[in-house]
Amino acid sequence: MRSQVAALRKFFPVDKWPALPCPRCDATLTALKGDIHYDRLSTTMARWSELGYEPDDIRGVFSGRLVCVNLLCGEVVSVLGDFAVGWDEGPTGRTELGEFLKVRMLHPALSLVETPSGVPEPVVTELDRAAAIIWSDPRSAITALRTGLERLMDAQGVPAQAASGGPPLGLHKRLKDFRTGAASGTTDAATRANASDLLEAVKWVGNDGTHAGGATIDAAAVLEMAEFIEIALRMLYAPNNAAALARAKRIITSKALVD
Repeated sequence: MRSQVAALRKFFPVDKWPALPCPRCDATLTALKGDIHYDRLSTTMARWSELGYEPDDIRGVFSGRLVCVNLLCGEVVSVLGDFAVGWDEGPTGRTELGEFLKVRMLHPALSLVETPSGVPEPVVTELDRAAAIIWSDPRSAITALRTGLERLMDAQGVPAQAASGGPPLGLHKRLKDFRTGAASGTTDAATRANASDLLEAVKWVGNDGTHAGGATIDAAAVLEMAEFIEIALRMLYAPNNAAALARAKRIITSKALVD
């Protein structure tokens, strides 16, 4: 999980954009002078001027673009979100009024998960769908992550239906089958158990967020669950180093280069 992306879960000063990774080349995105435009909402301005509200009642919207600093790339990312006036510690250490931004949408979206090579495309598609909506609709984003678990179970060879037929198996049953190894193409038992814990946690949060009356799901919760998925994917799709490790042990035993 990139810490820079996690910085978008809260407001930040207009002149202190997080160093976000370019979705194309992974260099840094920057906000060039004049590329970010923000407007105070007329309704909040009217209430503020007519009713004598405090300056930190002012709200608005912003839009603009971020540009990759890599001149060979030049990717442009459109951005929009909320603008607010609030109090913050100034350069002298005193509390001062400042202007702040909170991102609601980025296009193209920035990935939430660094996926290892070998992760199937249907899984990546759901992770990308979550990344596209996390800042504007976290509840739908957590649902996308949950759907990503279904696609992961497909990729791991966990049946979606009982051999005897009947209705499709629920995600909880599929995760249980994955944990116990009742599927083809899975890895060793210890890895399955650890990965299953992470994936089941995502499933429960996804269930709660999907159902009406469930817990409030915010971007921070989606980011945490995305990190759980990232860790599980690294476990399941890690390079197989068994041959290199076995050769290293033979060299150590003989204290010389051997076949």
